[in-house]
Amino acid sequence: MGNLNVLLVGKSASQYSLLEQRLTSWGGKCQFAVSHREVRGLLVQKTIGLVISEMKLVDGSALRMMPLVKGSPTSLFSFHATANGCLWIPIVEKGRICLGEPALQPREFTGFLRQALAEGYAPPLLECQVIELPPVPLPSPPQTPAKPRVFAKAG
Repeated sequence: MGNLNVLLVGKSASQYSLLEQRLTSWGGKCQFAVSHREVRGLLVQKTIGLVISEMKLVDGSALRMMPLVKGSPTSLFSFHATANGCLWIPIVEKGRICLGEPALQPREFTGFLRQALAEGYAPPLLECQVIELPPVPLPSPPQTPAKPRVFAKAG
């Protein structure tokens, strides 16, 4: 069984305690980060095979991590809590942006994790298409606010 470095990203490490226990028991090496800034630093220091993040981070969205792992062997997943558990959202699959692909059910994601940890790397799960994201427009300079209209009282 190979080792896979997994980076768990979110508000607190305690939210990942059960997932971290499973990943560790299957041979994963887990680390925790709170922010996009920490993730960027950790990705420079070591090879991370899998990043699992909540969507909203203290310094922005998990989507900000896409450029950090695009073109690398790293996969990036986010999760969305539901009434019955959660859905796992593929964002980058082994360096290829695949945002917009169908979310995975917990059982599907568990199978992916077990295979990734058994092989020591994140195997391709989806046939991802490269999606070019449009550049983010720069904010326009503030304009003078419109004056509120005053309506005469009828009658």
